[in-house]
Amino acid sequence: MGAVLDILIALGVNKTVFAQFVIFIVAFVFLKYFIFSPYLAAYEERRRRTVGSVGAGKELQAEIEHLEAQFAKEARSLNDQIKVFFDEKRAKAQKESNVIISNAQKHAQDKLALGKKENQDAYQSAKGQLQALVPELGQTIQQRLLEP
Repeated sequence: MGAVLDILIALGVNKTVFAQFVIFIVAFVFLKYFIFSPYLAAYEERRRRTVGSVGAGKELQAEIEHLEAQFAKEARSLNDQIKVFFDEKRAKAQKESNVIISNAQKHAQDKLALGKKENQDAYQSAKGQLQALVPELGQTIQQRLLEP
């Protein structure tokens, strides 16, 4: 122990070392609890709010991008379902339209055929009446031509 004491005396350590040590401990404790601890707490809170906000912003941005992608996917799916439904209804409407047009054409052809038949019957009737009147008409013309 004497060698250690000699080394300490060579370094300039004297009896005031214990008093200096106590002053150092008191100053250290005071600075730690009243200066550095509140400062570090405020620093960490500020850092947490700043970095946490940036991190939360990045997380929200990632969530927004994920939700946008999910929305786009669901919108495409819904659009495909609507297209299938629309195509089915359009095909059904086209079939019904074709049936209605076909029925209208058939009805028009039946009326046209009936009109042609009526015209043909009227023509034959008029022709028959004229043929019946031909001899009488011929006699009337002959009498008129021969009368003075």
